[in-house]
Amino acid sequence: MKFFRITNHNNAINIIKRINSGDTLPTFIFNEKYETVFLYISNLQPNEDVGYIYGIVDEKTKTIVFHKIFLAIQYRKVDNIRLVIQKFASLAKQQYQTEFLFLNYTIEDLNNDAYKKIFNKISGFNIVETKALQVKNMYTSIGFDELRKYHWYKPHLLEKKDFIVINWCDLPQDKINALHLAESSNKTENGYLSPFLDESREYDKETSFALIDNKNEELAGWVICQRTLENTIKLRRFFIYKDVRERLVGHSFGTYVLDIISTKVQIMSFEVDESNLQMNKITKKYFDKHCFAKYFNIGLKIKI
Repeated sequence: MKFFRITNHNNAINIIKRINSGDTLPTFIFNEKYETVFLYISNLQPNEDVGYIYGIVDEKTKTIVFHKIFLAIQYRKVDNIRLVIQKFASLAKQQYQTEFLFLNYTIEDLNNDAYKKIFNKISGFNIVETKALQVKNMYTSIGFDELRKYHWYKPHLLEKKDFIVINWCDLPQDKINALHLAESSNKTENGYLSPFLDESREYDKETSFALIDNKNEELAGWVICQRTLENTIKLRRFFIYKDVRERLVGHSFGTYVLDIISTKVQIMSFEVDESNLQMNKITKKYFDKHCFAKYFNIGLKIKI
């Protein structure tokens, strides 16, 4: 197999079309903000396309973020996959001094992780961090109607506790700036979940909200969602500051937002960190019976 670095968006598109992989390049590939590593693979004898692999370089964290690999059916052997990934990581390390490779992928069973098996056997690779998020989906009509029967479904209490909810896109810029400053200076509390999604994920303006404390007009928390399909949103962030949680407004804020979401989309999906025992307990008790199509989203960080 021969490897060729592709540095032009149009050339990459032409390769994808010729191979007929059905792939669409994400907008952040060959974007000015990031360096793109796109490798085209061919075989000279016989003369045919093998496939491609691509990702972006995060220079701040010295990480190559692996986004996609595609190989023709006759080349989809484990040894070939390992070789292509190793070549991809090696090029990034040589040209951009990257120290880590990161990738996201989905699996149905944590005990049968084919990706992890592949990376564990690549020479020079060492998995340093694994994050598992269980993704659950529920219909906002049937599922939410069942949730409303529980005693904790009390969106009306927000007003009594002197809180208001506004769309995230209407949050004043000075409060956005304050969040960026707190994050950049590491002045955030334990368990903090940033409302800012990465470049490949744009928040949905109709279903993303800020919780405001009316007493001091301070930002108290947020729910950030991403539109994944026309009738589907994914709940990406749900966070309330600790001092506000102590005033017991979490259920009211959450159910207030669920009521709005139920009028906007048919399906809501959400992620539960496997290490978050409290959230796992809550979702298993109240949500699991109303969910469908559960799977795991895995984040793998590898020292290269």
